[in-house]
Amino acid sequence: MSDSPKQYGSPTISRKKIDLLLGGIVQTANTHISLAERRQATLDILLALLHARVGHWAWGYGDVVTNGLLPVGLLVAGYTPEQLAVFNTMALDTECMKPFQTSIYNLMQGNHHSTVHRGEIFADEVWRESPMRRYLQLIELDEWVHSVRYQSANVWSNMMLLRNSTEKAFDAEETALLDIAMQSISWLHATAEETISKEMLVDLTDRQRLVTLLLLDGHSRKLIAANLHISEDTVGDHIKCIFKHFEVNSATELAAIFLRSK
Repeated sequence: MSDSPKQYGSPTISRKKIDLLLGGIVQTANTHISLAERRQATLDILLALLHARVGHWAWGYGDVVTNGLLPVGLLVAGYTPEQLAVFNTMALDTECMKPFQTSIYNLMQGNHHSTVHRGEIFADEVWRESPMRRYLQLIELDEWVHSVRYQSANVWSNMMLLRNSTEKAFDAEETALLDIAMQSISWLHATAEETISKEMLVDLTDRQRLVTLLLLDGHSRKLIAANLHISEDTVGDHIKCIFKHFEVNSATELAAIFLRSK
């Protein structure tokens, strides 16, 4: 089969890249693995196909207008513990993230999805002075491509892939390929069965929400401390507050509450 360009809207995407994406997705779909494993496999496929160094996929509730963005599920690929710690700190820095989130929301202009690379949000001279870039440079990351899709008025899924500071920017073709993946692959979006009421998390602090998600993903106290760049004692304090809030005594009991809510 030739590698001649094939048009999928705009811009043109090479047939070879489309075939690689479809081949990986078909193989994943035909494998008897869990939903989380299927999502992780897809994230890994896109990481390789778009030559990204690190990436993550998440889903949650809310929107930037109401300051109600509430992540519920998170998968990562390629990050070192140090990189993930810095990235989590950046994600909790509202002043840093607000320009990024607002720009993407404005670009959507009433649509339910948006996929953009860094240059479509920040011109080079603006990006050089961006607080977001200063965080990323601490972990030798710089260029990125981001896709978000609202499957309802309040439930979203997104994916972000990043490259090292020495690598070239993502281009329009790569951005379009990620857009196709996010629009076409059903398991990259939360199902009705797994969505939970955001009221279950709304009374927690941002840090406690992150600790809750990591607990539900089976992370140990030590690993949570490394991921969030805080001490194990601080993690323990957060866990005590979380357990008290949900009136449980263990991570197993906590997981049972969320399972019952599905």
